[in-house]
Amino acid sequence: MAKKGITEDLQEVPLGLGCREIVGSLDGEGISVGIAVSRYNAELTHALLREAIRVFAESGVAAESLCVVWVPGAYELPAALEQLARSGAWDALVGLGVLIEGETNHADVISRSVALRFGTLSASAGVPVLDGVVCAPTLQQAEARCQPGPAGRGAYLARAAIEMAQVFRQLKGS
Repeated sequence: MAKKGITEDLQEVPLGLGCREIVGSLDGEGISVGIAVSRYNAELTHALLREAIRVFAESGVAAESLCVVWVPGAYELPAALEQLARSGAWDALVGLGVLIEGETNHADVISRSVALRFGTLSASAGVPVLDGVVCAPTLQQAEARCQPGPAGRGAYLARAAIEMAQVFRQLKGS
């Protein structure tokens, strides 16, 4: 059986088990998203952001419903997203960064810390927080993950943010 990704028709997901099933959609109309972006590895983070914004626009998210906050590096992303979460103005939050392994384990330490803080923030703030920090052993592998198009991480994160915002809306309304 072929593996389906997030780009597949979400209406195929429910199994009709007789219980209530909550499924998001990729309709971005009325969705607001706060995005924190690391300036470190700027060429790559800009590529992630451009692709995410393209997908948001194609999905119906209005430009004025997006807020981009620039921070020095990946470690600062959770702090910026926490401030955005406190406002209560955003349906989803996305952190974009790129960490490339070096001669030490610094990138691994940063990526683990950031991922943990994103998860904690999502649970405490009641808003989906998506981890868009690309961690790669080499520059070439990071570039491949930041590429434009459906396989790129920027496109995936935008679709995931819309879907999770839709899911959270349904959960809050239930």
